[in-house]
Amino acid sequence: IFPALFLGHSLYIMPEIIKRDSQKIIDFYIENNIDISESTPTFLQFILKGLKLKNTFLPLKYLLVGGEVLPKDTVKELFSYINSTNFSIANVYGPTECCVVSSFYEIKQSELNKYHSIPIGKPMPNEYIYIIDKDKNPTPIGIPGELYISGEGVGRNYINQHSLTAEKFLPDPFNKAYRMYKTG
Repeated sequence: IFPALFLGHSLYIMPEIIKRDSQKIIDFYIENNIDISESTPTFLQFILKGLKLKNTFLPLKYLLVGGEVLPKDTVKELFSYINSTNFSIANVYGPTECCVVSSFYEIKQSELNKYHSIPIGKPMPNEYIYIIDKDKNPTPIGIPGELYISGEGVGRNYINQHSLTAEKFLPDPFNKAYRMYKTG
């Protein structure tokens, strides 16, 4: 709500009844000339279904997608239903414990084939992302580890859940000013 309003955009909240009909969703986007939108990959599949049924294009210029893993095939298909050379898709990642968006990756159609899966990207400003091994050491690129998030957006605790807080919210050994969240 607030980013749209702070940036001087109009905010359209889709009525629940429209969200249940993929063709009405497309009509809503077109009638309101919506050019910036947020979606989950699951809802994006529903939008694609409506685009196929209506055999039309969306007026989108920018789409933020998050909340779940974003399949590469979904992105490829969406690019074919956008009639704009200025269209951008951003994959955003972040748990609720870290103010929802901790990382950002802008997907370029020309670069889709170089990835097996869509990356979660780089940290947002004032956020840090670490891949750490079981001994709490950073892992080299390509080596598996656990994802930790640190920085301004990281919460401090779970209310009345002291043992879970102690397990998940840890001191950041790389930046003493912050705590880090163990994502699991």
